[in-house]
Amino acid sequence: MRCLQVGQAGISKREQARQRPIVPLFCRMPARPLPRIARGRRAASGPTAPGARMTAPYRLYGGQFSPFSQKVASFLRYKGIEHAWIERTASTAAEFNRYAKLPLLPLLVGADEGVLQDSTPILEMMERRHPEPATRPPEPALNFVAALLEDFADEWLNKALQHYRWSFAPEAAAKSIAEAALGEAESAYHQAGAAEILSRMRARREIIGLSESAIEVIEASFVRTLRALDQALTGRLFLFGDRPSCADFALAAQLAQLLPIAQAGALIRAQGPSLAAWLARMDQPVCQGDFLPLDGAIAGLEALLNEACVVYLPWLSANSRAHIAGQASFEITIRDQLLRQAPQRYSSKALSELRRKRGFLRQDTILAELLARFGSEEILAPLSGQSGGEPAAPYEETPGEEAPGEAAQELDAEEAAG
Repeated sequence: MRCLQVGQAGISKREQARQRPIVPLFCRMPARPLPRIARGRRAASGPTAPGARMTAPYRLYGGQFSPFSQKVASFLRYKGIEHAWIERTASTAAEFNRYAKLPLLPLLVGADEGVLQDSTPILEMMERRHPEPATRPPEPALNFVAALLEDFADEWLNKALQHYRWSFAPEAAAKSIAEAALGEAESAYHQAGAAEILSRMRARREIIGLSESAIEVIEASFVRTLRALDQALTGRLFLFGDRPSCADFALAAQLAQLLPIAQAGALIRAQGPSLAAWLARMDQPVCQGDFLPLDGAIAGLEALLNEACVVYLPWLSANSRAHIAGQASFEITIRDQLLRQAPQRYSSKALSELRRKRGFLRQDTILAELLARFGSEEILAPLSGQSGGEPAAPYEETPGEEAPGEAAQELDAEEAAG
């Protein structure tokens, strides 16, 4: 076992500086337009293909209001991986555009110009290249559970973030983003930027899954998730034992963004002390031991897994069926609450990736029994031709296609601000 001990993380002054407030977004302004990240592919003269070798030191392009950026930044700090944080602003737009295949955060660039986008592929690639301290439980079934909870955070809990951020104080959120993006620009530019952001978000609420019926489901699920997390963390440092997992990084990143929002923060603080202590711990996580064995780990995760398997996965499956069928909308009843919304194409891709990972463990009877226990074995059954294998390559955009999962959350929610 190898763990990072307190004081051994190698945190330099540069790395400490990364923790300062980060500018998340830039936007066009009248009379003095700022460059805007273009959608589409990199030029042929751009850097190497995504994921090519990816050698240190790395450059991480991210934003303060992007939970996915913070997820990766926390992971890299925990691993002690040498990297520099680069704020994605108007002044770094040209540099960002040189590497980005999609206008989304985070983006990781290696010393060899290899590029990765989308936080989960970044964590998976970095885990293979920097295996210690491990963030993936060694037992295959438990590793899949961690991946499922990571996906639950990225795809479902993020809906709570978008709801609380843009439903309760949207003007304040837009103002903060504009001011952070434009720095010391004249107040007129701040006001114009905030107005543009706010207008875009109001027009795209349905696109990002914030229908009126969805909001009721999201709020109820958020409260249950908080209770489940506090229960899971009672008596343990992290979700799977004495070291953080990929699921810890994903869930903590979403909650850290929700905490400053008055309505959401009050709900978080109303939970027991275990959740609060874990959130504080995840600010600078330190490995203090091993992962628990499967039985011991699952014993504390029943409520959280139940939320992922009984709420999130059925929604994910219904969404995928509607998208494949070309439906304009779909309905699903979740815990006696009716949810009606337009299907989201990227979520179909998220389900496909979970099924692919399940296919890699097709013969794992322990995982099969565990998923059957929570009623999700059928939903996660690999489709014909899916047999697992190596993790999927980072998302490659094709003309007219959306990014999967968190990528589309970033694009649709805040024009790549996160």
